[in-house]
Amino acid sequence: MIELTRLTNPTHTSTKPRSQWLLWLGLSLLISAIYGWITIDKAYEPYIIQDDARHYVYWMRRLVDAELFPNDLIADYFNPWLRGDTRRCFGCLPSWALTRSPLSAFPLGLGLVTSAYCFAVSWQILPVPIAGFLSTLLMNQTLWAHDDTASATPRAFLNPLFLAFLYYLLRRQLIPCIIAIALLGLFYPQYVLYGSGVLVLRLLIWDNGRLRLTRQRQDYWFVGVALAVAAVVLGIFALDTSQYGPIISLEQARQMPEFYKDGRSEFFQDSAWEYWVSGDRTGILPTQRVPIAWVSLLLPLLLRFRQRFPLAQRVTDNGAILLQLTLVAFGLFFAAHAVLFKLYLPSRYTTHSLRIVLAIAAGVTLTILLDAALRWLMGQSNLKKNLGLGAIALLSALILLYPNFTQDFPRGNYEEGKAPELYQFLAQQPKETLVASLTDEANFIPIFAQRSTFVGEEYAIPYHVGYYSQFHQRVENLIAAHYTADLSVLQDFIQTNGVDFFVVAPNTFKPNWIVRNSWLMQFQPGIGEAVDRLKQRQRPALARLINRCSVLEPQGLRVVAADCILQSR
Repeated sequence: MIELTRLTNPTHTSTKPRSQWLLWLGLSLLISAIYGWITIDKAYEPYIIQDDARHYVYWMRRLVDAELFPNDLIADYFNPWLRGDTRRCFGCLPSWALTRSPLSAFPLGLGLVTSAYCFAVSWQILPVPIAGFLSTLLMNQTLWAHDDTASATPRAFLNPLFLAFLYYLLRRQLIPCIIAIALLGLFYPQYVLYGSGVLVLRLLIWDNGRLRLTRQRQDYWFVGVALAVAAVVLGIFALDTSQYGPIISLEQARQMPEFYKDGRSEFFQDSAWEYWVSGDRTGILPTQRVPIAWVSLLLPLLLRFRQRFPLAQRVTDNGAILLQLTLVAFGLFFAAHAVLFKLYLPSRYTTHSLRIVLAIAAGVTLTILLDAALRWLMGQSNLKKNLGLGAIALLSALILLYPNFTQDFPRGNYEEGKAPELYQFLAQQPKETLVASLTDEANFIPIFAQRSTFVGEEYAIPYHVGYYSQFHQRVENLIAAHYTADLSVLQDFIQTNGVDFFVVAPNTFKPNWIVRNSWLMQFQPGIGEAVDRLKQRQRPALARLINRCSVLEPQGLRVVAADCILQSR
């Protein structure tokens, strides 16, 4: 029993504290590595790609080959920060460094960095190694139960960078703190605003039962410099995205099917509970697939009765950061709802941050409870000790092995391209080749064939009017050309937009296929008129030429040459 109490009180051990700290950190990193490796293992299979990476990552091939995706609206829009001199800098990297396989390894590294900083932040709150281990374990289970890190997209960098910011803030290390702020602005600018709110709250202290501003001059200096850097970063971000602005307004969004049920960016809900509480884009509560993390709600109670929970007395003043994070999250959540969509999606301010809060607070809570249980068992009979230790061992095993009892863990959310022959064929075409398609393969062509696609459901992000108005018009024009019976209209579409190939599935000319495609059905009245014409057995010009102009038939698709269509009469 004395040996067990060393888990929660490292000062009562012959082992050097630093060695014990390194042991528990090493175990935390090992678990992260295991979860990460299991997740990314699938990414190395041919033509497998993480769902969101299809639009956030493919443009990076431009950094080693500037001729790719020329005048590509979609590639330009999803290239949020690597421009100008920065692009030339990344162009110095060897080509293999920016291919799909090395990028697929990013999640593993991001998971390890997240784990290290999570352990370190937990240590700043409760300097007991097992608390850091439990916090990091729950953070990893939460991390890999969702697909954010696996995506290797900008949001995958949020957790490690924000935890780094918190660590250096708690340590009062200004230079690395502002570096973390700058990097946050590079990958996830909304959390620069979030971090700014946390910085402001750090100036408030609880003194003799009341809240007041700190009198420490160095606190104002630290926060002032950090806020200045944050303001610069946010200013750069605002200027950088202005070319695609303005941000869509609430009034505009309410008129668009994209924001309703089955829409590409479903936002408005019929249920008030779903809209305000559980909605993916609108709700205040984070999606939490690790139920044990909710034990963190007991932490305020344990701190209130510190005399009954001795280890709670070792929680440092840095524990206030958990409350500050929660307050800022709620504040920005309601602010984002108040000014939709200027601060992006409301749930983004609570989802990511509260997962961090819950994991760290749960680790601290479990450690305090474990310590209290072990202390209580020390005074009990052997039978009670054995039963108590058995219960603790069982609970520990359940926490550690919990992912084995769940489905879809770890969650990579990978998608598979179904037409390898198509990608190989298009990759051999000139780099300026433009492909038009209403099939799902339009979402895979840029990443696997490295050729531009005219439209694709995956790229239909409607938040910036400057981008989406052009994209929406493209879809409408393609629908009109795809289903018109007038050959001249199809030819004019090809000449106007510089399309080189159409990728067509025979089912696309059947009314039932269109009706079942919820994304296409958003584009009214054009798509509705197309369905009506097909029901009246009006055969589209593209369908009439599909046999004559096909150059490839991969996996049930047809690749139709645009120059053949132009020569037809």
